[in-house]
Amino acid sequence: MRSWVAKTEEIDDLEVAVEELKNGIPTEELLTNTVGIAYVYYDADFEELSKMLSETFQFPIIGVSAMALLDHEGYLAYGMELLVMSADDVRFSVGMTDRLDKDNYEEKLEKLYDAMKGDIQEQEKLILAYTGKVVDADGDIYVKTFDKISGGVPVYGGMPSDMYTYKDFKVFYDGKVVNYAAVVILVYGNVSPITLVEFSISNETSLESQVTKALGNIVFSLGDKTFIQTLEEAGLSSDNENVIKEYVQTPFVVKKEVENGETIEFLRNLAYLKHDTGIGVFLGQVPEGAELKVATVSVDDIGKSVTQVFTDLIHEMEKRSDYQYSTIICTSCTARYMNIIGDKNIEGNAYKDIIPDDINLVGMYSYGELCPTKSSDSDKLYNMFHNETFTILAL
Repeated sequence: MRSWVAKTEEIDDLEVAVEELKNGIPTEELLTNTVGIAYVYYDADFEELSKMLSETFQFPIIGVSAMALLDHEGYLAYGMELLVMSADDVRFSVGMTDRLDKDNYEEKLEKLYDAMKGDIQEQEKLILAYTGKVVDADGDIYVKTFDKISGGVPVYGGMPSDMYTYKDFKVFYDGKVVNYAAVVILVYGNVSPITLVEFSISNETSLESQVTKALGNIVFSLGDKTFIQTLEEAGLSSDNENVIKEYVQTPFVVKKEVENGETIEFLRNLAYLKHDTGIGVFLGQVPEGAELKVATVSVDDIGKSVTQVFTDLIHEMEKRSDYQYSTIICTSCTARYMNIIGDKNIEGNAYKDIIPDDINLVGMYSYGELCPTKSSDSDKLYNMFHNETFTILAL
């Protein structure tokens, strides 16, 4: 599979922006099957942009909003990127839901998946999905639904973002723009995806306990104490209820048993405390029986860990010498973005000298990351919804 990336820093004059994107894609070199993904600064006119892209390019393009972007050179404060992937031996099926809510998301995702599969008997190798946050639900709903309908095919992507207004994020496809929706690409054929996750944490605190009562993203008790009592004993509590900014540098590490005694770890951000009931509300599900501990994130951790995960990626790509990689997609969390306020290019600077020149890289800052993660005891991958995590997909 080959790929190309075109970018522009123009978001106001869309005629100029689309022309620059068009000039960056050598359409005469495209192969039999082609698809595009547009990563766009959230303040653009998405309705007009989606129509113009559909009229300009003769292949399907999905799009997603972001508060900031990543490319081969690092951090891109605003503008847009268009990743185009094309192959003779890889096929793409593209679709988009209409508006999702907590009561209809499973039905609509399953209906979309069935329509995208059509008469295709072959199992897809990868699901690329950008999924708007559903009101009163968390990102785990997407992972669980895709696992159910696909039988566990790897899922990679994230949630569209804006500048913390939580009302301006969007996805688009074929001239249609929706915020609470999902755009999906099913990838078939000769691909060998590599996915990696990086937490960038250190200095785990004294708080470590088992979740004894939880429901979805709400934790009622740790051990024999309420969630807030446990925080207070560790000196980590707050008098406020909305605490997402207070805890952005202290994410919670969740260790969950999956099967055959294997475990996986993932991060969760604490969003709210309810002092009258002693509960904590997270930005993702925390299961009963899991181990929960608090870690800290520093700017130094972020830079070093991103360098290490890209080094690991290059080594893994080299091991698969029978496959030619062309593309890296990164999804980093907006919570990490908040932690690097002094130097927004920390993550970009950490990888830009590692990536080979013949590899295209695109990425975005997301309100939640979809990416498989390995168990602690084997190479088996489990699809997960992440908070405050840097994720990578290589194709």
